[in-house]
Amino acid sequence: MNDATEKRPQSDAILEAAYHCLAHKGYAEVSLREIAQEAGVALSQLHYHYNNKQGLFLAVLRFVADKYIAEIEEELQDPSDSLSLFQRVSSFFQDKLDRDPAGLRLFFDLANLSLWDESFRPQMQALFADLASTLEERLFDEENPDHSHHNLARIFLGALVGISLQAILDPQREHIAELFQMVPLVFQPAGSH
Repeated sequence: MNDATEKRPQSDAILEAAYHCLAHKGYAEVSLREIAQEAGVALSQLHYHYNNKQGLFLAVLRFVADKYIAEIEEELQDPSDSLSLFQRVSSFFQDKLDRDPAGLRLFFDLANLSLWDESFRPQMQALFADLASTLEERLFDEENPDHSHHNLARIFLGALVGISLQAILDPQREHIAELFQMVPLVFQPAGSH
């Protein structure tokens, strides 16, 4: 066990190790034993802190959700105008793809898991709802009654998530940057003042 692991709570070390292992190997390929080894703890500690594999992966999903919401909220602070907000969110997704493709693959892996496992679904639904609400609050003009801000935020989020998925699946990623740049241009009039 290294000094960094000893100085933080074991549950945090396990959670970070699980995030790392899942992001690099995927849900189907990772074992609890590998996560325990990565965290520098005994396998029994995973069960002690998270009860079982499902409990640990639900905690990872909460961790991912909190992380993404915090990062997007930080990206949206102090906007100069609505177009810059749309560009910032679009750039966030493109940067996430460039800086942390493994984390983005984990996001998609957990989304896929929530399609089949009822216990994961509420948390993934909450993540998308929170992301859409965050975007809705900051991107769309509250005084424009002609648009459903909630639905526009979900469509905007869906476009960015869809482009991100295409980029993950296409190793050459041709035209992905152009697609990310186009999304704000499509949505900016809906959010403009």
